[in-house]
Amino acid sequence: MSIYSAEDRERLVHMDLLRILAAFSVVMLHAAAQKWYSLPIDSSDWFVVNAYDAAFRFGVPIFVMISGSLFLRDRRELKLRRLYTHHVLRMMILYVIWSLAYLAFDLRAVPRQDIGSALIWAKLSVNRYHLWFLPMITGVYLILPILKRWVQNAAKREVEYFLALFFIFQIGRETVSALTRHMALDFFQNMISLYLVTGYLGYFVLGYYLTEYELSDSAEKLLYAGGIVSVPVNIVLSSSLSRRAGQPLGAIFDSYGFFTCLITLALFVCFTKRVSRIPFSKGFGRVVRAISLSTLGIYLAHIGVMEVLCGLGFDSTMIHPVLGVPLCAATAFLLCGVMSYLLHHIPVIGKYIC
Repeated sequence: MSIYSAEDRERLVHMDLLRILAAFSVVMLHAAAQKWYSLPIDSSDWFVVNAYDAAFRFGVPIFVMISGSLFLRDRRELKLRRLYTHHVLRMMILYVIWSLAYLAFDLRAVPRQDIGSALIWAKLSVNRYHLWFLPMITGVYLILPILKRWVQNAAKREVEYFLALFFIFQIGRETVSALTRHMALDFFQNMISLYLVTGYLGYFVLGYYLTEYELSDSAEKLLYAGGIVSVPVNIVLSSSLSRRAGQPLGAIFDSYGFFTCLITLALFVCFTKRVSRIPFSKGFGRVVRAISLSTLGIYLAHIGVMEVLCGLGFDSTMIHPVLGVPLCAATAFLLCGVMSYLLHHIPVIGKYIC
C-alpha cells in the first residue's frame, strides 16, 4: 500500500516490522473478542479476554499512521491518475471482492431455494465488521492531494494546531464520553463538531508529524512511560466500567480512547526513532518485507479463518484464555499469512485480491 519503491523499502524495515505488529494486534483483539460478549463479566476468563482486547487496540491507528508518514513525507508529485488507479480503485475492488467472498461463505449452508436477492442484499448490507477499514482509508486517499500540499507547506505550529484540535475534539471527546454520560456534555458535543479534525485523518497527519519532526529526549521518554502505564489503566478502567454497567463496555479502549492513543504513539515513536537505527541485514529485510506485503491480506481474511477455526472447536477459550487467545491469534495469523502470500503472487490479479 506504499508509494515507495523496493529500494526505498530496504531503508524502512522498521516500518514493515511495525506493520506486522499492527496486523497481529488486530488478530489478537478479535481472538480475544470471540468470547468477550458471552462470558460473565465477573469471571476471571472474561477479565483475561478483556485485558488482551484492551492491550491490543493499537493496530488500525498504527496502520493509518504508517500510511500518513509514507504518503505525506514523499516529496514527489502526487499524480491523480496514479492515486486513483493504484490506491483508490484498488481499495474499492478489494472491498467488493471480499464482501462477495464473505457473502459466499455465509450462503454455503443456506438451501439453494432460499437464496434470493433480498437475502443477498440483507447480508451485504451488514457485511463483516472489519471491512470498514477499506472505505475509511479510501476516503483519506481522496483528500490526499489537498492534505499533502497543505502539510508540506504548513509551518510546524500549524500542523500542531491541527493535531491539538484532533486531540481535543476526537480523543478527548471520546474518552470523556466513555467515562461519563451527561446531558450537558452531549449538548456541547453536538454544538461543536469539527469533522475535519475528527476520525482517522488525525492519526494520518500524526504519523507524518512524528516522523517529520524530532521529539526531545524528555518528551520521548515521557511518551514511553505513558504508553507503558496506559496498558494496565486501559485494562482496569474497562473492567471497572463494565462491571458497574453490568455489561461489557469497550469505549474507553477504542481507537480514540486517550490511553489507547498513548500506547499507539509510544509504539510508533519507538519503531521510527529507535528500531529504525538497528542495522538490519538485507536478508532479514527481505523476509520482513515479504511478511509485510501479506498484512493487508491477513487483515481481510482473518475473521473468516477464525470463524472456521471456531466452528472446529479451535477458539480462544478451548484452553485457559491466557494461552488460548494468543494461540488462536497466532494460528489464524499464520494461516492467513500463507493464504495472503499465495493470493498476492497470482499474476496480474494478485494485487487486487489482497
